[in-house]
Amino acid sequence: MESFELCAAGAKRRQGAPYLAVRRARIREGKTVLAKSVSVFFVVLCAAYVFTADGLSFGAFSYPKAGFVPMIVGLGALSLAAINMVVTFAGERSFTLPRTNVRQVGLLVLGLIAVLILLQIVGFLVATFVGLLYLLKVSGTGGWVVPLGISVAVSGGLYVVFDVLLHVPLP
Repeated sequence: MESFELCAAGAKRRQGAPYLAVRRARIREGKTVLAKSVSVFFVVLCAAYVFTADGLSFGAFSYPKAGFVPMIVGLGALSLAAINMVVTFAGERSFTLPRTNVRQVGLLVLGLIAVLILLQIVGFLVATFVGLLYLLKVSGTGGWVVPLGISVAVSGGLYVVFDVLLHVPLP
């Protein structure tokens, strides 16, 4: 015997496996249409950005002008958006998001705020070292050797590039 349920409008609708399968297929189809719409939107948005950036003077690679970086960024974003659109239209993908650890996200945001405050107090290199070490530990990097090594390498690399090679003083 089939089971029926009274809808809000008063009409009967059938419950059971076929109904649920059709409903799940419609939800999947809706997600696919949404993904395709979003991918087209970003291609159009990036194309408009590139069109707008084309009005600025580009200059040359040896002497860039105001439109150099916007054009490079716009073309890169347009390329990535076009690749995403092709992949989205090419086949079905499942859109399951991983569970998010809200506590970890909150600690990461607090760490970034602390880095901004530390920049004013202790300077760029120390704030970069401490902030990167904290962010690596909060994000789950195991042990102390790897986070310390990455923090020292990044801070030291930034010092060498900006202070030694480019002679640009760090804050």
